[in-house]
Parts: sequence; C-alpha cells; structure tokens
Amino acid sequence: MLIFCTLGSRATCPEGFEIHGSRCYKVLDVLSSWAEAKVYCSVIGGDLAAIDDTHEYAIITGIIQRLHGSADIRHWIDGSDMLAENEWRWMGQHGESKPMTYTKWYPGQPDNAGGAEHFLELVNNWQGTYNDALGLSATCPEGFENHGNRCYKVLDVLSSWAEAKVYCSVIGGDLAIVDDANEHALITGMIQRLHGSNDVHHWIDGSDILAENEWRWMGKHGGSKPMTYTKWYPGEPDNAYAIEHFLELINIWHGAFNDAPGDAKRGFVCEASRLDTYGRDQLRTLDNLE
Repeated sequence: MLIFCTLGSRATCPEGFEIHGSRCYKVLDVLSSWAEAKVYCSVIGGDLAAIDDTHEYAIITGIIQRLHGSADIRHWIDGSDMLAENEWRWMGQHGESKPMTYTKWYPGQPDNAGGAEHFLELVNNWQGTYNDALGLSATCPEGFENHGNRCYKVLDVLSSWAEAKVYCSVIGGDLAIVDDANEHALITGMIQRLHGSNDVHHWIDGSDILAENEWRWMGKHGGSKPMTYTKWYPGEPDNAYAIEHFLELINIWHGAFNDAPGDAKRGFVCEASRLDTYGRDQLRTLDNLE
C-alpha cells in the first residue's frame, strides 16, 4: 500500500508537500504496511492523513487522481478500529486518537474480511472511497501458535503473576484472556498437549486486585474489563488467607480457574494479536524518533 501524509497549522510547507489552507499534504508512492507508513510520515515531520470533511476529502483524492489518473492505486490514511471493533478513529500521535466525524465508505465496507481488516485505505478506482484492509503481516510473534485472529504461547518459566505480565509484554502480547468456552478449551488443550495430566499451574490475566471478588481481565495501560466467562473450580475463588488475588489455570482440574497469591511461581500463557505486534513495534519506533 502507498502512503498519504499530512502536516497541520503551517504557513509554509516542507519540500515535497502541497499546501492547502493551513495544511500540507504529500503522496508517497512507497509500498508500506500501515505501521511502516505511520512511522515514515512521522520521520518527515507529519502523520498519516486524517479527513475531517468533504472539502479535505476532495483535496486528498484530487491529489491522488492527478498523480495516478483512474489506476487501481491504494493509499493508507490514518483511520483504524484497532481500539474497538467497528469504532473507527483517526489514530493521531501519542495516543491522542479522535472519532471520525466524516466518512466515505465504499458500499458494503467496512466488512472486516477474515476478522483482520482494521486499517483505512483510499481506493483510487473506487473514486477514492474508504475500505478497511489488513494493515500488517498475517503472522504471529515468533514462537506463538496462530488460532483464528489470535496468537497464544505457553511458557513454563516459573514466575510471579507480575513477572509473567511483563514477560508477555516484552515478547509482544499480554497474559491470556479467556472470553468464552471455545477459547478456554483452546488454551487448556495447548497446556495438556505439553504436559498431559501433570499437576501444572499457569497464570492468565485475571485479578480482583482492584476490588475484592470483582474479577477482571487486567489488560494493558489500565484498560481492565469485567470477566464475562468464568470456569471456577468448585469452591473457588476462596481468597485463602486473604492473599489470593490472581488467576491461574490448574491442569489436573481440567484447566479450571483458581485464585492464587501473586508471588507464587507459575508458568503462564501469553496471548497476542497482529495488532499487538503492530502497536509494540510502532510505538517503540516513534518513541525512539522523539
């Protein structure tokens, strides 16, 4: 995919940019993933283009058509629903995303084909209308197993819950969340494939550290959410000795949930998605540029 960068609030534009009002625009015909395009625009002082209204849409599509006529050319702009499915936002910089107030979707789009299309492109031979597209590689981080749109890895590195959380982050994911019975069966099946019926325990992402007996998936950056699926062993959680605030799967209990003290040493299960891989790499790259 090619790139469309923009700069805002400029009296003059850098070399190679076109000025329209107080904004500067540049089409880059450098084939890139969405993440690479985001970094490239940052390197030259801007960001992927966001379209706020019909006038700006006409400017951007006009620039592309002047360069490429009616050819089947596609360009990344800044939209994504990576934060929440089908809630499309301009992603901006430094985490300052904003909702889209103007859209120009091609009929039938966005369709999230294959459950993996989370980034916005302009399709020139569709009159520059919007399409959702796969923004990055369809592979999992190294050592993870791919299941649908998610990636999983069982690690038998004995760790506290907090250490496990950090380890998963370092390799591109987070402690696993179990959203339904299918995902529970998938994760417990991976553990059983490795360990048979042995008595092994593995951390996953649950905790009631925020409020006693209000169990949540802790997520990243404070973005916790309530558990909508649970598989507690009978009698659990019991908060034995009032110190058990973290969630483990116990293999000899067929992967049932148990609360445990966070400093206990356990293996753990990490979960990632292609979006996690994108976010980790892009944010690190942008941080190094600033």
